[in-house]
Amino acid sequence: MGLFLTITQQGAQTSWGFSKAVEPFFSEHMTICDERKCDNNAAKISNRKSLYTMITRLETKPRMSRIVKHNGTVYLCGQVAADATKDITEQTQTMLDKVDALLMQAGSDREHILSATIYVKDMSYFAEMNAVWDAWVPEGYAPARACVAAKMAREALLVEISVVAAQI
Repeated sequence: MGLFLTITQQGAQTSWGFSKAVEPFFSEHMTICDERKCDNNAAKISNRKSLYTMITRLETKPRMSRIVKHNGTVYLCGQVAADATKDITEQTQTMLDKVDALLMQAGSDREHILSATIYVKDMSYFAEMNAVWDAWVPEGYAPARACVAAKMAREALLVEISVVAAQI
């Protein structure tokens, strides 16, 4: 029981429905709309809030999307180095370069990162990774961040990052 939404990918039409348990609440308090259509009967009733539910997935493959956007928030899939044969400094830099490119594609940038989770293969790389990170993060715009040691998907990888940002 509850609100259920069925959302198709990449800006296709959005469909929705309600269970009987919550329909009276939403009928009384909200107008259900997306940016293309709005229920005319609901729109006639004043003092209602609009519920906009849009999920956009970019570069989607069977396993994951590289970018997901929802309600002004950007979620990036984990990013790793362009060349895993390089040292921690270069792996970190090329990983962050990929984050920059994806954020730009999603309509965001470094100054709008809300949180980052960094995974390092071994904490012995922590200081070198942080040196690159500190130079990359704009002064005054440090996001919430966690950094943990983790087993990587491929042996050669030394660092990976997952980022959540606000759209501009």
